[in-house]
Amino acid sequence: MADAEEGASVGVGGLYGRLQADHLHAARRTLAQFVELSRRQLGLTPAELAAQAKMDLSELLSLETGMGAPAGRDSIARLAAVLKVDAEPLLELAGLSPALDSRLGSAAVEFVARLEPVAPLEAREQEALNWFKDEIFKRRTEAVG
Repeated sequence: MADAEEGASVGVGGLYGRLQADHLHAARRTLAQFVELSRRQLGLTPAELAAQAKMDLSELLSLETGMGAPAGRDSIARLAAVLKVDAEPLLELAGLSPALDSRLGSAAVEFVARLEPVAPLEAREQEALNWFKDEIFKRRTEAVG
């Protein structure tokens, strides 16, 4: 069996593991958006916020982009102090503290959803969408009918 599995992907946790990973990704995206918008609201550059929070600039940028490992607990606490917010929700979003507030997850999802742009489709996007609808949904309607 080991020979047959060579080169194959092996996952642990199955669907639950994927759901947990999706939740963590969404939480980090929420944290990233919150930090960036809060920084901009204060009129600070990333370098200025990093200096005030006594963080490495790369650590702050990693946090703002949601890429890489999350900042440490101490960095998140200093960042929260500069942003004048409670550190605990930020620690939860970073995955550094257990979720204590059940409202945080739903509020995080709504926060990110509110940030999604509502821009009209460009002509090529509209054309592609119409083509896809015709190809996929029209065929299904014809096949059922």
